[in-house]
Amino acid sequence: MSRFLSSQLEVDLHAQGKPGNAYTVRSVYFDSPSLICYHAKKSGGLIRQKYRVRTYDEPGSAACFLERKARRGQVYRKEKARLTDAWLACLAARDGLGSAGGCPSVLQRLLYLMDRHAFVPTALIAYEREAYVEFADQDTVRITIDRNLRAAAFPRLEGIHDEEDLRPILTHGAILEIKFTDVVPQALRQLTRRFPLLRRACSKYAASIENLVLDSPSPKEVWSHVRLF
Repeated sequence: MSRFLSSQLEVDLHAQGKPGNAYTVRSVYFDSPSLICYHAKKSGGLIRQKYRVRTYDEPGSAACFLERKARRGQVYRKEKARLTDAWLACLAARDGLGSAGGCPSVLQRLLYLMDRHAFVPTALIAYEREAYVEFADQDTVRITIDRNLRAAAFPRLEGIHDEEDLRPILTHGAILEIKFTDVVPQALRQLTRRFPLLRRACSKYAASIENLVLDSPSPKEVWSHVRLF
């Protein structure tokens, strides 16, 4: 499949020059002790959201971003703010964000949830992502393949690049995601004819929680033994 995609599409700018046309994605997800974000996802709630700090590849090779993905019915919205070193340190320490100059609204919302619902870093998720793009007059197509998904529960935010405690998740296969806005891309038609694809919803965060937290002792019991930061 990788050979087919690279022959049909352009390699994404972030993956160019990297082995296998892939780069590493690293994310720390936030949730409450009762896992309200996870349960909203699993129950199919019409209103739900998730927060994550995301960076890429090795330490110092890419910026850190705070992202909020929200859904209300069939309407999706994504907010993103680049974290300065000062804001990242404040977030890790849960200190000073409210008075930090120029603090983005997405950061203020997360701090509010950290105070009201005791949000903490709940899962560190890393994987290698191949990425391909196609630019057309009417649409832009982006196709990604995520492999080697691995995760750890209750990480330190400053340990977003740590690998030693990560456990393999979803080891049987890879996750293919195709994003487009209007016209079904020709590449998708060809993919479905040439490869045995299985269409299904797949949440990396939910899979990580189910493998690392819910299979452990009671989540609240685990939480009681975790230092928040």
